[in-house]
Amino acid sequence: MSGFPGSDRRLVNGPERSVPPLEPNTDGNIRDSIIQNKRPSGREILQPRPLFIKSDLVNNASGSAYLEQGGIKISCSVYGPRPIKKVGAIVSSTTGNLECEFKFSQFSSSWRKIQQRDSEEKEISQILTQALGPAVCLHMFPKSSIDVFVTVIESDGRSATIAAAIKCASLALADGSIDMYDMVSCCSVSMINGFWIVDSDQKEENEEDASILLAYMPSSQEITHTIQTGKTSIEQTQNIIYQQKKNEYPGIQTCILLCKNRNSGTLKGGEIVAIIGSSGAGKTTFLNIISGRVKSGTVTGEVNFNGKKRKPRTFKKQAAYVEQDDILFPNLTVKETLEYAAQFRLPESQYSKQGKADRVAEIIKELRLEKSQNTFIGDEKIKGVSGGERKRVSIGMELVTDPRILILDEPTSGLDSNSSEMVISLVKDISREKNIISVCSIHQPNSRTFKLFDKVILMAPGGIVYFGPTEHAVTYFESLGLQIPNHENPADFFMDCMTVDTRDEKSQAESLEKINILKNSWVAYTKEHGFEYIPISRKTSETLIYQKKDSEPEKKGETGDQPEEEDNVTWGSNWSAEMFTLLKRSWVRQLRDRVVLVSHLVNAIVTMLLTGFVFFKKVDGIVNANNKVGLLFILCINLVFPVVTPLLPVLFEEKKVMTRERSGGSYRMSTFFLSVIFTKVPIALFCNLIMMTGIYFLSNLQRTFTKYIIYIAIYYSCILCSLGFAFAVTSFTSTLEVASILTSLILSIFVIFGGVLVNADFVTPVLAWIKYGNYIYYTYMASMQNEMKGLVFKCSVDAGTGCYPTGEAVIKSFSLNKFSIVECICINLGMAAIYHLIAYMNIRFKSNSKQIWI
Repeated sequence: MSGFPGSDRRLVNGPERSVPPLEPNTDGNIRDSIIQNKRPSGREILQPRPLFIKSDLVNNASGSAYLEQGGIKISCSVYGPRPIKKVGAIVSSTTGNLECEFKFSQFSSSWRKIQQRDSEEKEISQILTQALGPAVCLHMFPKSSIDVFVTVIESDGRSATIAAAIKCASLALADGSIDMYDMVSCCSVSMINGFWIVDSDQKEENEEDASILLAYMPSSQEITHTIQTGKTSIEQTQNIIYQQKKNEYPGIQTCILLCKNRNSGTLKGGEIVAIIGSSGAGKTTFLNIISGRVKSGTVTGEVNFNGKKRKPRTFKKQAAYVEQDDILFPNLTVKETLEYAAQFRLPESQYSKQGKADRVAEIIKELRLEKSQNTFIGDEKIKGVSGGERKRVSIGMELVTDPRILILDEPTSGLDSNSSEMVISLVKDISREKNIISVCSIHQPNSRTFKLFDKVILMAPGGIVYFGPTEHAVTYFESLGLQIPNHENPADFFMDCMTVDTRDEKSQAESLEKINILKNSWVAYTKEHGFEYIPISRKTSETLIYQKKDSEPEKKGETGDQPEEEDNVTWGSNWSAEMFTLLKRSWVRQLRDRVVLVSHLVNAIVTMLLTGFVFFKKVDGIVNANNKVGLLFILCINLVFPVVTPLLPVLFEEKKVMTRERSGGSYRMSTFFLSVIFTKVPIALFCNLIMMTGIYFLSNLQRTFTKYIIYIAIYYSCILCSLGFAFAVTSFTSTLEVASILTSLILSIFVIFGGVLVNADFVTPVLAWIKYGNYIYYTYMASMQNEMKGLVFKCSVDAGTGCYPTGEAVIKSFSLNKFSIVECICINLGMAAIYHLIAYMNIRFKSNSKQIWI
């Protein structure tokens, strides 16, 4: 305990002389007023002066704050952590330095007329350092310095000004995202005529018999610094300290509410928090609000990170969300999956290739995946890792960026009890080691898994019924008269209390009444004691504050060096590197899926042989003309349904993975879309080239080089349209079933109006427009013109009027001469481009749809 001699009763605005004269007392009735529980200013003896405080004011500072309390005005700026440059300063490889500089501005009062720094400023600087030092995680900043500059603009009372300076500096440190165990609150009290008065001004200090200044951390109740002047009894001193720490004085209450609003909840770094509730209670919605994934509805309240309103793109880089379903590519190994995640998400400016490889190796070790790192993820077709290992891979993909917040939606869903316990245990170990905020929803954990959580949020339909340490949840429920049976899993007991029993009307009414009692009891508790039940004293630093107000702004941790502005948030790789990585992954997956590749080749060969030999026999006259009409249309159909239908499930798989990866900012939409195109198009073109070439030479089409090239160009334009159509349908539908039905419907209509089944010139005007958006119609028109022109058919006497003398006559009879071959190909290519563009814009729009941030 440090203090000042009682004889040194200098004004807070500090003299240039060693012992300045006291300011004259114009209120001679101060002592008389105190006896009557009143002060000359009109305040009660326990009433503090009004307080105004604001942060984030100085642009070039790491953190800043401004405070007004009565006649006191103080500003504070924080810089750092930064390399130690002070001459003679101690440099430690295990801890950092906190340097506080307290200064009175010129003319801050009638006694402060020069800017020369005196001994009092140096003395108060030491007080600030001693008061704030225990709250700052200096071990996080070895060989670094955190510099705090406090300037008194106006002062009114020595102890009150020091207390205000400590509060202002504490908020500035939090505003600068400096790692802190807790905020530091501070209050001064003076004894006059045997009465303690809160927040004394200068005139009251002139009359005081003794004073105490107390700085402490509200959550842990740990005193960081105290100053006493004058004489008090041991009982008086103990009583005031006890009352200050217990918030029994309104003045102290005001100070603490600056740091922790009673309508707020705080999630702290190093803790793993479980959200338990029945289906429909709002667990996933709660997680979506925290992670910024809500896209519709109305959300009220406020979610702050490190005491600041979140910036969406910045926050997404710091928060990791593990979805309930493990959406992974089955034919990639565990190591490859994590390596690609590192390639996408770790910035090239901070990580070399070796650095990314080291990070992946570290994640594999932390999640105990060494034995399965070269095993495929697997699915129902490919044998792969277990469900627990697959979940750990999903978690590892998010941990690769070293996030500050880890949000998990039902991480134990579908796992056995041992796998569930291992997943939660690993998350807890990583959270503590790296000081990560971990929040997960969980339906009904077993007793061992339940005990792993540091805190629990119990959610009933319509609201929260408990938030606090896991070990105290049973105590809270027992205080409400709900006794847990012996040897019963607490989580099961809580679920029974929070679940609506729908077996019959009586059971439903009783369960709803119990839930309402729980909700009302928790509301009553939070009004009196705060949002969290029995605050724990374990020191943690990073905080995510949700619901109504800011509370306990603390650490940003290792993200502190990252830019705050959204415009400065960049992708992990440049466009070309990103494109190369996506193409590499797509081709690796494509070439490993041998069953699909072989199926495409077999389909092409079988179709080629079957169709080719059906039309292999040479015929003349009308039979030849009819065969060519049918063959060319069959070719069109073979380049539509067999291309589109198998592609839909593949695209839906790609779409799901893309949605998950893009939600974490892995890559650009343009690179993803182009990588899929450059993977699917070559396979489709190559396999169908085999089919088209075989049919061309087996079915007696005109065998000239020019016509063959045109033939290939026509049907290639059809393939590109089919691919684009599949992309577009996938982008507009949410399930494979809907996409399959929609595809069958539209393509069937295209076939009807393709130019063979119905003559396009004789369709009712109500439906005639369909042909103009039908790429099958243009493909068939171009292929008929390419093959039929130049042909002469020998008509027998038996053929009668049904014979076509020339190929041009066939074209005319089917009304397929509206556009030339070049025009048809160009129209098809234009339609293919439009399909792809629509698909890209729609997926991009849905991916970037506006989310509700609070």
